[in-house]
Amino acid sequence: MLNQIDGIVEACRALIPESVDGPRDTPWNTRDVEVITPEKARIVFTAGKPWDPASQEARNLEAVGITPGVGRDDNEGHA
Repeated sequence: MLNQIDGIVEACRALIPESVDGPRDTPWNTRDVEVITPEKARIVFTAGKPWDPASQEARNLEAVGITPGVGRDDNEGHA
């Protein structure tokens, strides 16, 4: 969840400050945080951002053929 990203960053940095990269916003409309655990596992937390059809992210997605499914069931055609 988008509202949990800052808490994840704060908690991880409190334990190992250099373990966190981000948060950063992506061209595909998410906010990502990368955490490296003490065991050297790389974990990426991804949260979707609210859809803004006028945003640069919306234009990026539309440029590659991804458009919102306004007015249809998200599962339509996936069965």
